[in-house]
Amino acid sequence: MLKKSVIDRLINGAYPKVACFDIDGTLSSPMYNVDGELRTGGSQEWWERFCREEPFPYKDCHIPVEIAELLADFRDHDVTLVVLSQENLEVAFPAKEQFINEKLPGVFNAIRIVDSNDAKITYMQRLVDEYELEKKDIFFLDDTFSLVCAAADAGFNAHSMTELFDTCEPIMLSKKRPGKNIDFLTQYYCDITRQLDAWCNIEPDKMYKHYILKDIDSENLTIRVPGSTTGLIEVENHIIKDFEFCESILAKQMYTAKTLEDLKVLYVGRRIF
Repeated sequence: MLKKSVIDRLINGAYPKVACFDIDGTLSSPMYNVDGELRTGGSQEWWERFCREEPFPYKDCHIPVEIAELLADFRDHDVTLVVLSQENLEVAFPAKEQFINEKLPGVFNAIRIVDSNDAKITYMQRLVDEYELEKKDIFFLDDTFSLVCAAADAGFNAHSMTELFDTCEPIMLSKKRPGKNIDFLTQYYCDITRQLDAWCNIEPDKMYKHYILKDIDSENLTIRVPGSTTGLIEVENHIIKDFEFCESILAKQMYTAKTLEDLKVLYVGRRIF
């Protein structure tokens, strides 16, 4: 979860009037399904073909939880939210708009797609001129560091994605039974298990509730309730990459497709220790 002190630093002490967000690498953590295998991107030719052939090119991309929290905080403070994305291929325009409309419905006030990174700064300058804003009134978040530096040099409140991730609190595992290990496996509770309990209407003081099983030989974590495995958390270098639920009758009774989607929105991209 983003600390208030982090948000205060990002907004430089006062909420902006307008916040502009890039898509690829910012609002979207890239992940594309190519012939059953997930990849993070490819050549310009591949991207053009992929956008033409796939009904929803951004289907497997997720929104970093830090971004979701920042967007929610900005909306609570009446900040005008704008998608500001660079794209040279017109065939990709509908794909980007589809991503915003399906993954972040009703969140943004406007979607602006430009043909170069320089055009992003030009667009923000137009906002300043047309709406009589000050440059500091415009917040800009992007994953291209050179562009962020150029926007900051121009006077905008510009930040890179690394600033956001480096300051987020990790998810901490706490032992279910401190000091006790079971056959090289250790049982834990964490924010994820507590969230699953809440979604499944399991009281926090009950013995029957979710926990995590960790194998010392693997980074991946097993989601369990007493007597049954219900899911898996894919972890790489302490970063949560994906979730999946088992096909068991119990798992199907406990979870829905929305449960899985909500888990991914909240936790994929988060650090876990």
